[in-house]
Amino acid sequence: MKIPLKLADHDLHAGPSAQTRELANHISGAKKNDWNSKAALHKAFLPLLTSMAQKRASDQAQVNELVEKGKEGLNKAAKKFNMKDGADKFRIFAVNYVENAMDGKGGGFFSKLFG
Repeated sequence: MKIPLKLADHDLHAGPSAQTRELANHISGAKKNDWNSKAALHKAFLPLLTSMAQKRASDQAQVNELVEKGKEGLNKAAKKFNMKDGADKFRIFAVNYVENAMDGKGGGFFSKLFG
């Protein structure tokens, strides 16, 4: 059964812990290459991806291309994320991978620190 992930809209019946559990389920599914889980992550993070892409691009074609690269970065972040850290920390963890994918950099946090 597919559970919709509503991070952007605040569902009155689902508290932050319910959203965190849903996010954890989708991250776990994305680690296993579940297409529905990846699609749910992409949908949940689309406002962030679009905002980051618009800051880097001048026309809509470039924005769309950067959003797709950001989705690839999001998938990579889901694969590398340690679920023991808690799903609520995934949003911060994923931003680095999304930025690197959009900027065309292959490295992660340490490559930013040490060049």
